[in-house]
Formats: sequence, C-alpha cells, structure tokens
Amino acid sequence: MRRVLVRKTRRLTSGQRTLLRVHLSTKPPLEQLASQLGIKTFEQWLQVDPKSVPELAKMKRGQLCSELMKAYPSHDWKPWLFQHDHTPKMFWNSKENRRAYFDWLFQKLGMEKMESRYDLTVEKVHQHAGGSVLVRIYRDSVQQALIDLYPEHQWLPWLFQRAPSGIWKKPGVRKQYMEWLSEQLKITDMSDWYSVTIEAFRLHNGAGMLSVAYKDSVANAVMDNFPEHNWAPWKFRQVPSGYWDRPGARRNFFDAIAPEIGVKTKEDWYNIKREQVRLVGGGALVTKRFYNLPDALKDAYPDHTWDPTKFGAGG
Repeated sequence: MRRVLVRKTRRLTSGQRTLLRVHLSTKPPLEQLASQLGIKTFEQWLQVDPKSVPELAKMKRGQLCSELMKAYPSHDWKPWLFQHDHTPKMFWNSKENRRAYFDWLFQKLGMEKMESRYDLTVEKVHQHAGGSVLVRIYRDSVQQALIDLYPEHQWLPWLFQRAPSGIWKKPGVRKQYMEWLSEQLKITDMSDWYSVTIEAFRLHNGAGMLSVAYKDSVANAVMDNFPEHNWAPWKFRQVPSGYWDRPGARRNFFDAIAPEIGVKTKEDWYNIKREQVRLVGGGALVTKRFYNLPDALKDAYPDHTWDPTKFGAGG
C-alpha cells in the first residue's frame, strides 16, 4: 500500500471529529477505501474488520493499524483500540508505547494520582485492551508493569491488589513494611507496639506477612524487625507460641515483673496474688501451664526453698 501524504488537520469545534484530509488531487488507496466504506473520521477506522473488506483481507495481523499510522502520522493513534486488528508487530517492545497505553488507561479510569493506581487490577487491564502487553511483557502482573513504567515513584508492593508471590520471604521487604506500618499507626514509642493487634495488620495488608513469616504472631514480627529494642514478650496482646518453653523465659518474666508489683525479696512473693501476675502478662503461665502461682514460682526459682503454707488465698 502506497504511503499517503498528509496535510495537518485542523481542530474543529467541541463535539466534532477531525475529518480525514489529504493533499493530493487524486485519492490514494486508503482515501478511496475510506470513501467506499463511508469512513469520515479517524476513529471509524478502529471499527473496521480487515477480514470483512476484500481489499484488506490479505493483510497480516496489525498491518492495517501500521499502514494507517504511516499514512497519518500526525494523528494520535492508539493501536490497542482497534477492535478487529492487532497492534503492529513489535509495538509493545517499546517502553514508550507501553507507558503511553498505561497513561491512557489511568486517565480513562480516573487514576491520575499514583496512590490510586494500586487499585488497578489485572481484570481491568484485560477489559481495556491491555491483556497482550500485560501477559507478554509483565507475566500478567500489574505490579511489575507499574514498577517498570513509573520508576520515579516508590511503589509499596503490599498495597497492590495482588501482592507478588514471595515478597514476604524477603527480610528487607518485611522491614520496609514494618517501618511503613509504624507511620500508619502513628507509633511514637516502641512500647506502642505492645498494643498492636493482628487486625491492625489485616487492615493494612500485612496479614500475609504474619502468616508466611511469623506464625500469625505480632510479637514475632515486631521483635524480628526491631531487634535493637529490649522487648518483653509477655507485654504483647498475645505471647509468641512456645515462648514459655524457652530456657530461662519463665525466670526472666518473674525477674522483670517483680519491681512492677512491689516484690523486692523472695519472701514478698508470698503476698502476691495470681491475678496480679495475670495483669502484667503472665496469665497463661499461672492459669494454663502451672494453674497456680506457687507452682510457677517453684519452677522459676528451683534453688529457693518455698514454704507452701505462706502463700495466701488466690495464689
């Protein structure tokens, strides 16, 4: 098909379409075909099915689009909008073309702000003629596409609709998430972490991290990512599974809480109630593991000679 010379098109008033114009006295093939098919606007070419037009039937995939782009280079063609043809060969190999598509898509979906683009789904891309680029170039991953095409923005992988597989196995990503979460929860002091719940992680897209890396334990997640702090595991809403089985854990607990409940000597423990221990984080220790405070103390301090008769009621 011979190339058509093009005269610059003029912008018409609002609501009108730009008509096809050429600067030749005789109509070349595309102009003749446009007249034959009743095509008066560039947009009408998007609806043409090459297989249903004898003059175009032998064209290869994407050739109609390619020929039109060559013939009318001044027009802002969007090859992905051709209803019955494919994008030109190698079109998606160009990063510029891929970004042009996503720029168009975000404008169409009202996602001009970067933060809103986390809500883009694979289904939306496929519904708007972007399936081929997403599958061929980005393995059907919206996240990979946005990171590649908009590197100027710092993307947070956990905010995408479909978090990439394996991200929670990376310590760096987990640390980044925890620092981000601390900002979202307005944590100003490390002790604030003790009151954070699993639900808070779920509401901030972190449930997957807890499940994959920390056995659904907030305490494990916090202590792993902020090891420089001297944590008291029993102060978390849920003590990490197996914590009380660790060597020295039970004794460390009683040593730590002693000043809080007024214990200065071993004799002072006789006046402490089990409820007092429960309120400072030792509930499971004195109600499920040992069922009472005396047995728990005997376990924690086996070198001390305890007198069972001195423990008061409620111990």
